[in-house]
Amino acid sequence: MGLVKALFLGVTTVTVEDTRVAAHIQMSSLHVVLPDTLCLYILPLSLSDDPLDGAKSIPSGARRYVFSGQQYLIQMKVFSGGPGGQEVYITESIEVSLHYNQSKYWKTFMVSDRISIWHGWWNSRILKMTSEGLDKLTASLSYFSRHPGTKEVLKVVQEVMVCEKVKFSFDKKSAVSERILLPWAPAVYQEVELEATGGCAKSSSDYKWFSSDMATVSVSASGVVQAKKPGKAAVRVASIFDPFNYDEVVVEVSIPSSMVMLQNFPVETVVGSQLQAAVTMKASNGAYFYKCDAFSSFVRWKAGSESFIIVNTTGETPVLDELQSVEPYASVYAPPCSWTYVHASDAGRSMLHATLTKEYQHLDHPFHGPIILKASSRIGAYLPLILCQAGDGNQFGGY
Repeated sequence: MGLVKALFLGVTTVTVEDTRVAAHIQMSSLHVVLPDTLCLYILPLSLSDDPLDGAKSIPSGARRYVFSGQQYLIQMKVFSGGPGGQEVYITESIEVSLHYNQSKYWKTFMVSDRISIWHGWWNSRILKMTSEGLDKLTASLSYFSRHPGTKEVLKVVQEVMVCEKVKFSFDKKSAVSERILLPWAPAVYQEVELEATGGCAKSSSDYKWFSSDMATVSVSASGVVQAKKPGKAAVRVASIFDPFNYDEVVVEVSIPSSMVMLQNFPVETVVGSQLQAAVTMKASNGAYFYKCDAFSSFVRWKAGSESFIIVNTTGETPVLDELQSVEPYASVYAPPCSWTYVHASDAGRSMLHATLTKEYQHLDHPFHGPIILKASSRIGAYLPLILCQAGDGNQFGGY
């Protein structure tokens, strides 16, 4: 090992000779320069203190967005000729320090010697983000200038905004954790609009949306997911300020295998009034779909008696909103796929039938055969109870 001491500014050549082998030498140039730029580099880390896949160390500049719960490497680097110039080796005589208040938004840790040697991370700290808020990091470097006995100081200040972790926002009744199940049938492409929170977003345009397989599950710039064909795809939403601040959910598209009546509405009513009815669908594993209202116009409703008349089979949106606001329905996670009103014109009992029929097209290979799903429920109507006066009550001394 050899030690080099820089005395003056300039360029020199350092020669290393292996005395055991004749003419075996290695030469390298050594530039003695004055530093003029100090930068802070921020790099997201995994729980094992390794860089995240695809992560790049970003130099200080405009406000940097990070997110709570994540840890980051803060590394100080010195350059001659600006940030794009040559990096300067920091010697022991150069005083480098990272200043930070005891911020309530993060905690600071030293980088272990093992990690520093393995990655070459010198003059670094690890920051663990704990809560949301805005704060600053300050770094300074002191070095001897051209004038003996005097020191120059370089300083850099970096604003750091700690955001909330990006998360999908699901309806509490849906009980979705990591998977969304959507139905598919020929020419029926179920859509669902996903929403996200966090990431310091002020509007929906502050998110970017991605699908791992757009041919199976597409997603628009506003987060509208559409089921294209049976299969699976991962849908990711990320903050535009930090691509590593994201949430992800698996969307599975399946062909419905059964249809059942929702048991959340009365099956009997008084003559002259209406009954509500709705059906939902299940996948082959018995799971309910997250949403299935795209099938509403393809379900045909029929009553088994002339005493009952189907008065609404189009399934307008206000009807769906009304169904979801009914208190008994609110406790059951089974979204209505189609819904209707049945008018009771006369007293009696009958069966209410719902049928879904879809034929595969030639482009739907390898699927074959029609989809035929049926559901039925007993319904009834009774005459209203009428009270009338039986007498004037004189024999009892009045009423």
